[in-house]
Amino acid sequence: MGPAGEAAPIPAGGGLEIAFQSVTFAADNTPIATIKFTDAAGKPLDFLAELAAGTFGARGPRYTIARLEADGTYKSPYESSSHSASSYPASVSGESAAQTLARVAAMYTKVGDGVYKFKWPAPLAAAPTATATYTVGTWASRSYAGIGYPESATFDFVPAGGTPTNREVVSDAACNACHKNLQAHGSRRTVKLCATCHYPGWKDATTGAVIDWRVMVHQIHGSDAAAGSSGMRGMGGTYPGFEHVVFAPRDNEVAKCESCHQGAMAANWKNPVAAACYSCHRNPAAFTPSHAGFGDAACVLCHGPTAQLPVETVHALTWDEASNTVEFTPMNIDVAIKSVDATNAAAVKATFTIKVDGAPYDLKNGNPPVPALNRIASLRLVAGGPVGPDTDFAGPGTPNVAGGNPLASGYGYVQSPALTTPANLTEVAVGEYTVTFPALPAASVGTTIAVGAEGYAGEEDIVEWAINRPEIVYAKVGGGEPTPRRAIADDAKCNACHLNLGFHGGNGRKGVVYCSVCHNSKNVNDERVSRFEVDPANPAQHWKVQPQSVWLPVMVHRLHRGGDLANLYTLGGNPGPSATNPAGSVHEFSGSFPQPGAMLNCLSCHKAGTFGLPGPAVQPMVVATYECLEDPGADLDNLCNGTNADTLPNWRATTKLVPPQQAICTSCHDDDATAAHVELNTTAGGLEACGACHGANRDWDAATVHVAPQ
Repeated sequence: MGPAGEAAPIPAGGGLEIAFQSVTFAADNTPIATIKFTDAAGKPLDFLAELAAGTFGARGPRYTIARLEADGTYKSPYESSSHSASSYPASVSGESAAQTLARVAAMYTKVGDGVYKFKWPAPLAAAPTATATYTVGTWASRSYAGIGYPESATFDFVPAGGTPTNREVVSDAACNACHKNLQAHGSRRTVKLCATCHYPGWKDATTGAVIDWRVMVHQIHGSDAAAGSSGMRGMGGTYPGFEHVVFAPRDNEVAKCESCHQGAMAANWKNPVAAACYSCHRNPAAFTPSHAGFGDAACVLCHGPTAQLPVETVHALTWDEASNTVEFTPMNIDVAIKSVDATNAAAVKATFTIKVDGAPYDLKNGNPPVPALNRIASLRLVAGGPVGPDTDFAGPGTPNVAGGNPLASGYGYVQSPALTTPANLTEVAVGEYTVTFPALPAASVGTTIAVGAEGYAGEEDIVEWAINRPEIVYAKVGGGEPTPRRAIADDAKCNACHLNLGFHGGNGRKGVVYCSVCHNSKNVNDERVSRFEVDPANPAQHWKVQPQSVWLPVMVHRLHRGGDLANLYTLGGNPGPSATNPAGSVHEFSGSFPQPGAMLNCLSCHKAGTFGLPGPAVQPMVVATYECLEDPGADLDNLCNGTNADTLPNWRATTKLVPPQQAICTSCHDDDATAAHVELNTTAGGLEACGACHGANRDWDAATVHVAPQ
């Protein structure tokens, strides 16, 4: 037997990594890039073999090159009447697939394992500027075992040598806090790559809308605040504009520029340029005539870092446009629940502390140094239950109306009296108080309750500052060790997009568990439902309406799925129904998750191991249908009188229970075919067969199919 030969190379596996090593120019000014292709584990790819096999698509990776201009924008050295001519390889009309592959392969030369030189097929129109910074970029998708792996890369260089300028006004990490892996036009990723094409002068081919990167990004993210549509369309006119986009942080925090402006040149937003400013401030009424036609130099005179009205100041939420001044100083309100004594169900007590700007706050007397106008406008503690590690909050027995379906009732939630009235508090020390809850029912003994807090401060009714969310404290009614609710969604992941997610009452209600107390499976959401007496489309018929549930797992999934649902999620809003408008205000959630593909990855919001099928202990969802019984001749309007449908003698309610797996899964998968599928696999008694295919370790395990490739 002869000596052993060299071991055969280990074939490359899945994934794709592309790294530029250098860029040079041929004598005729044609760019030549040296690039390394590897799999996700770093093993070199036999790129030309894979290109011939079609794993990189019809044209393989695409490339762009652009010069960084003095104003921070890019410009392609391949400028022509066709913008696409600056990205290579370009398509050739009438060319066969074999001709395409042969032409593209000829642009590459192998120089090492996984290392290739790519030579652009045409020289630059003029010699490159020797001392300027250039950026080359590429995007590609590699297919392996039936899975596509997208990849993008950029590389900065100076033709004459030296250190290039790292233009990073917005970082990829800032974008991906919401978008997870920001991707558009196939496999194009990274801010810098996008900027090399979306430079000044380019417009949407269909509508003429400006797609300069500075303008486009501001318009998309600020479309809820700006006047009208951005006018942009997707590739091939596929999107009807971006009016549905709402910046995830609440209260128009699109003005909080540092949400996106992060990286090496993060502070650049403090130096305004006209293109960026006008992209959001597009309402002519928002400007005096003196602003018309102003350029960048004029913007800095008034709104630069050292000017009278710097962008950093006027974009703060403390800014009052009427007086052009900073009206007040934000408050930092911290509430912490120290303990909960639930040994007596009739007198559950919670002890908490409150600090404002780090100092104990005299809740009874509003002590200095907090100014009188910086008042604690609302503060309450809430207890909810019963709850356990494998269950969710039971909620009250709703609806409670004539003809309604009696439901097994939890005790829902109880809240303390308004804590800003001194008589409602027992003071332990300044900044520390004990409050007693209303009595819990006797049936609560032996169960676990969750106690949290909400509140806000207001100043001259201009703004509200929510308390910093305290940790939820659990207690067992009657004494003993509580059994906390399992952690499902991650508050930190919510705030990666939303910054400081809060709702209702000064945005003081925060946290997934705290929201779950009210947004339980029995919350049928009748508060602002449309309240006609008779059906406007058929006056001979009583009005019937079925509100959409606001059970938290259903509501959150539907909100984030948004316009990608088969049936839009709608909720009643403010103002509510009235005699002049019995329909009230109907809000359609037509937006969608920032990056649609990331919606498939439940880890975007969930903690690990929490997104399989709901367990059998989870309560079913209540769905209620209301019919108005009011005599249309009793008054002159078409309003079915009252406030909430479940407390009115004028309404008849019928309810049904939707099993939890069906309810939660169809909150995203809401098409007719899926509805038929789940109905066929659920017995009349509510027993679900979902686990046979979608349970743990099954072929279509919900916990497996919802983790998308990154």
